[in-house]
Amino acid sequence: GSTRLARECARGDLNAVQAAFRAAPEELNQDDSGGNTPLQIASLNGHTKIVKFLLSQGSRPDCESNDGDSPLIDAAENGHLDVVRLLLRANPNPHHQNKRGQRAIDV
Repeated sequence: GSTRLARECARGDLNAVQAAFRAAPEELNQDDSGGNTPLQIASLNGHTKIVKFLLSQGSRPDCESNDGDSPLIDAAENGHLDVVRLLLRANPNPHHQNKRGQRAIDV
């Protein structure tokens, strides 16, 4: 299952994400059954404003899913360049490899 914050990150409504965060800030870095955090979900979907908000609240840019994908890999793989730029400013490991041996630059 996923948290309310994660579901709102998938939907892409910044106001709803902010409300979910205020209601349960402990969900910020909580992963779902696939190991995806709210930041990964927002990155995967290219929700730039939400990624920026989550990072400003202390979301960890170095998290990874059960497949070893990081938010940076998810954003790069889906062509979300604005999100990639934001994540790189947050200083994650750009050489992190997922379980398939892929890095953000590879995808």
